[in-house]
Amino acid sequence: MADAWEAQGGEVVLDLSWPEVAASWLRQATRFAASEADLWIMFGPQLGWAQMTRRLLWSTPWEPGRTLVSAQLADPRVLDLVGLHNLKGIAGPGIQL
Repeated sequence: MADAWEAQGGEVVLDLSWPEVAASWLRQATRFAASEADLWIMFGPQLGWAQMTRRLLWSTPWEPGRTLVSAQLADPRVLDLVGLHNLKGIAGPGIQL
């Protein structure tokens, strides 16, 4: 996805991955939210995303309203792992806020 974005003239500030299992996700969340991105695009394994997203909410200035998630992460069951009420403005296929 990053390569396609850049091929169209876009700028990718950070391409970050995180483990499916981590002690706290604090290091990854801090690094992820450190960039002044106009838009965050998130995709990946559901459980790891939910855990990383909770850490983002608790420990960083990350804003769900500037975030687009993949169809896999937009599944209501996955969003419920974080709590849709915590994800105000998040966008993705079929998300109903």
